[in-house]
Amino acid sequence: MPHNLYQGKPTWDVSRENESLRGGIVMPLPTKRTDPLVRFEDYTKIIYGPPGIGKSTWCSQIENALFLGTDPGLKALSVYLEIIDDWDKAQAKYREIKVGGHFYTTVVIDDLGGLQRLALKKAAKDAGKPHPIDVKFREAYTKANDMVLDLVRAFAQLEGIGLVVTAHDRIEEMQGSTGPYDRKTIGVIDDKKRMAEINLIGFADMVLCCELKRIPKEGGDQGFDFKRVIRTAPSPYLVAKDRTGFVPDEIDLKEEGGYQFVKDAFEENLTAKSRESAGE
Repeated sequence: MPHNLYQGKPTWDVSRENESLRGGIVMPLPTKRTDPLVRFEDYTKIIYGPPGIGKSTWCSQIENALFLGTDPGLKALSVYLEIIDDWDKAQAKYREIKVGGHFYTTVVIDDLGGLQRLALKKAAKDAGKPHPIDVKFREAYTKANDMVLDLVRAFAQLEGIGLVVTAHDRIEEMQGSTGPYDRKTIGVIDDKKRMAEINLIGFADMVLCCELKRIPKEGGDQGFDFKRVIRTAPSPYLVAKDRTGFVPDEIDLKEEGGYQFVKDAFEENLTAKSRESAGE
C-alpha cells in the first residue's frame, strides 16, 4: 500500500474504497487475452540518430502519414506537413486527429527536441517568466518533459493511428568493468536523471537507432567506407528495441524503399510465426 512518507499516513483510504465498491458499479475484469497487433504501422516507433542521416526521409515513405514538423528540416521532402511552432497548436492538432474525418493513418512527430523546446516555452510562460532559465531551477524542464511525455503517449493511444517520433542522438559516457565507454541514446533536453529517456523507451514498441557502420572498401582497397544502417537490437553501446521480435537486428537505411523493406520483413516474420503457431 502506498504511504505518505512525510506524515506516516496511508494516501489511500482502503475502508472508504471498500465502502464505495459495495454501493457502486464494479466494472468486470477481462475474461480473455488480447490479440497482438498485426499492422506494422500500429506499433509506436522512435527513430533516432545524428542530423542528416535520413530519419525523416525514412518516415516520408510511410503511406498516409501526417508530419507534425517542429524543426525546418523537411524542405527537401514531399510530405503532408503541419508546421508546429507553438505548444497550444501541438495540442490542437492532437484533438483534430482524434476527432477523425481524415485519411491519415500515421502521425510523425519530427522531431522530439523541437517539441521539447515548445513545451519549455509554454512552461516558462505559464510560470510568468520570459525564458525557461528564469524559472525555478529545473522546474520548467521537469514540467516540459512531463508535458511532452503526456502528449506523445496520447498520440500513441489513438486507435487506428500509428506514431513515429524522430529524435537526435546523444552520446553518454558509461562506466564498465574495464573502464569508461560511449553509449548512444535518445537526445532529451536537460534530462539529468534520464527519466524522460527511460519513459520514452518504456512505452515505445520499437526504438530504432540510426548510425554509420564502418565497412571495408570494395575491391580490396585499403581503408574503410561507411553505410547508413538502422539497429533494432540493444547492446552496451546503443539503445535499441523491437518488442515484436519480427524486425531484423540490422537494416540498411535506404533512401528509397527503406520503410517498405522493414515493413515487409515484419509481415513475413509475423506470417511465419502465425503458421508455426497453427502447426502448418
